[in-house]
Amino acid sequence: MKIRCIVILNRQDIPVYMRSFDDTPSEDTTVKYQYLAHTSVDVIEERMANTKSTDLYLGLLQTRGDT
Repeated sequence: MKIRCIVILNRQDIPVYMRSFDDTPSEDTTVKYQYLAHTSVDVIEERMANTKSTDLYLGLLQTRGDT
């Protein structure tokens, strides 16, 4: 498994920092990684809304498909 991208979002879900580690980065991969970052935040926010505040385990947070 290899890290392909790192994205840091601020509290308003705006990308503050994005770094792609692909060998041939393109605009399509940039859009794809921004989409994955935003959907990941949505999953975490949804899980946090449905768990108790003392429970830190959010369950499986990985994607189930080709990314």
